[in-house]
Amino acid sequence: MSDAAFLRKLWNEQLVTENDLAPSFRKAVPIEELRDLARQFKTTYGEATSVVPKTDTGEFNLRTSTHTVLITLTRGEAGTVTGLLVRQVQLLASPDELLTKLADFGQNHGHLLLRNGKVISQASPETALAIGSGFKVFVLQQLEEAITAGLTGWDTILTLAPRHKSLPSGTLQNWPDGHRLTVETAALLMISQSDNTATDLVMDHLGSLLSRSQEKTAPLLTTRQFFQLKANTSLAAQFVGADAEVRKELLDGLRNAKLPSVDAVARPYQPGIEWYASPAELCAALDSIAHLPAVRANPGVALPDNWRSIAFKGGSEIGVLNHTYVLDQMDGTRWCFSATWNQTEPLDETAIHAAVATLLARLPELAD
Repeated sequence: MSDAAFLRKLWNEQLVTENDLAPSFRKAVPIEELRDLARQFKTTYGEATSVVPKTDTGEFNLRTSTHTVLITLTRGEAGTVTGLLVRQVQLLASPDELLTKLADFGQNHGHLLLRNGKVISQASPETALAIGSGFKVFVLQQLEEAITAGLTGWDTILTLAPRHKSLPSGTLQNWPDGHRLTVETAALLMISQSDNTATDLVMDHLGSLLSRSQEKTAPLLTTRQFFQLKANTSLAAQFVGADAEVRKELLDGLRNAKLPSVDAVARPYQPGIEWYASPAELCAALDSIAHLPAVRANPGVALPDNWRSIAFKGGSEIGVLNHTYVLDQMDGTRWCFSATWNQTEPLDETAIHAAVATLLARLPELAD
């Protein structure tokens, strides 16, 4: 069958067999797993009503009554499917409708949209909200400042130690103690993969330079400390109610504490046990380091083909989600978009990602 017919049948849970798939594909994604994924997509986004080729390179726009889905499909010499990638999901909505809708996704929300420094849309842009791993933008910003000041260098060698080991995201926690890597590599892992162990390694290297003081976050938590607090409800309650001096004492007491299990921290956002920043702060920080390779390695939900350059960092935990982008158009127009949602129960992250992806793709429509 044609590529478009295959995608529509797969999405709508019609007959697709193992014979349609290359052996390498079947090994990586068994047919039942593929059908389960298709069922999830159909349940979330609706039945496919059409599939239209976007280019002659295997890209297709699959359309439902509410969404457009960009999919890449590849076939081998035998004509069987060798690759299938859902690249992006977009809502069928205008940019203005999306900007109005952003506040509906969480109990607490703030966003800021700038075009060449001019405010296009905002909601509580100066209000500090929990941003999860979004705080790593500030770590990278301070790292660059330290390098510019001659205090360290991108080629400085760091040594991984047990005190740096944290929980995922990332993979550096699985590397052996004593492994050596450069500051540049650690920074790239910290941002592109949001590697928590790499983050703590960089923070440890910066040491006393990490003195960004905010009433709600001083002293700045490492990711390891964050997980240790989140796993210990009584200690977390003490931390939330304490002043900066007592907080420091509590954190000092965690130095020899074990790292908790992933299950122990799989609970919703607890106000006060987080990193906080406003959309305005995030836009300013990311804009100042948008030239660094570390923030350009992962485009988030922005499509690279649409932009001359993309700088991105996001952050999340259960009940917390942040997206921050600095986007340069081909004509030199620069956009910054930062949006955060907080609540003490899970967010509909799938819906938020689709809304943000759509908004970013259609930003040029707001140029006038």
